[in-house]
Amino acid sequence: MRNITKEQLESAHKEIVAIIRKCENMEGKFATGTSQHTLLKNRLFSMHVAKQLIEEKLSLQMRTADENAKIIPLQEFASAIEPVRSIIRKCSKAQSKYEKETANFNRYEPMIHAMQIAEQLLEEQQLQQEAEAC
Repeated sequence: MRNITKEQLESAHKEIVAIIRKCENMEGKFATGTSQHTLLKNRLFSMHVAKQLIEEKLSLQMRTADENAKIIPLQEFASAIEPVRSIIRKCSKAQSKYEKETANFNRYEPMIHAMQIAEQLLEEQQLQQEAEAC
């Protein structure tokens, strides 16, 4: 896994907080039970988990196995990782429609980088929990 700098974590945190705010603003616009509502709910869950992992990484707080269980059960990490991967795929696809260094191309960069960091942290946490479970 690649090393993540403090600046990258701070940038990813800022981007994820913005995504959470945007998603929360959209919550009331979709009827409960619709696919859009479910997608949004899953995305919010993933962003909250990613935000928490980034905040912990920034504060360098070590968690015990008991505290890990309070954050998210091991079996739910796969459901937290997939929406992040979906955002990466969708943003990369949208970005590919524009020429490099254009404003439209560049506007996707912060979100893609934030999601890549979130994906890495989620995967690391999942591996750590799997190792602790053995």
